Amino acid sequence: MLASAPHTLQEDVQNQLVEAIHQGYWKQGEVLPSEKALALQYGVSLGTVRKALAELERLGVLVRRQGKGTFVASASQHLAALRRRINWFVPDDPAMGSPVSRLVLFESIPAPLRVIRLLGCQETDSVYHIRREAHYAGDDKVCIFDDTYLMQKDFPGLTEELVQQSLGAGMYLMYARHYGYYVERMQDTARAVLLNPIQAQKAGVSVPYPAISFRRLSLTGEGKIVELRYIVHVTLNQYMQLRYDS
Repeated sequence: MLASAPHTLQEDVQNQLVEAIHQGYWKQGEVLPSEKALALQYGVSLGTVRKALAELERLGVLVRRQGKGTFVASASQHLAALRRRINWFVPDDPAMGSPVSRLVLFESIPAPLRVIRLLGCQETDSVYHIRREAHYAGDDKVCIFDDTYLMQKDFPGLTEELVQQSLGAGMYLMYARHYGYYVERMQDTARAVLLNPIQAQKAGVSVPYPAISFRRLSLTGEGKIVELRYIVHVTLNQYMQLRYDS
């Protein structure tokens, strides 16, 4: 489990606002009460509320409209804001567009030891294991290998069909729309690896071939872990665009 640091008043207000949104107290597209009303509701200063709202706007949870107020962002607005704050791989040739993902495996399994440790679940818990591969349009060579693990108890009713439908719009959009989990930050660890023979064959390269492997924990603003992902990027025709403004 991740250690949690003491929260500031601003973070407490942020977490309470996000929890209220998750519980459906304010729905997507609805306007929030005024800053003064929120300050009274949470027993904090107006300045604290303003800082909390500004941070949630930066994270894509809220949207401010001049002269109209502060609104709960739609799932797609939140996803767009999230994309602007994390590192992505982009093709060497911009004309290649974005990778196209396909579902390779969807299964419910007992949580593996490494997943138990990172997700903080119990040995008796089950997880969904979702394996995807991606390639650029017009090229059948795999450029991304993605293994995602989700706590089954956190995603009741999740089906292979729902995952399949979410491939185009994105899994994060599905998390927000169907389960109320807004991913607001990620913890990535990266290392250089060599593709295994099966991966190399699918990527159309010879072994040994280097790749970049990510272990990603995606979290809500309150620190709840939504997913664990192991992502291997083949750098044959793409590179990682680092962002410094997150």
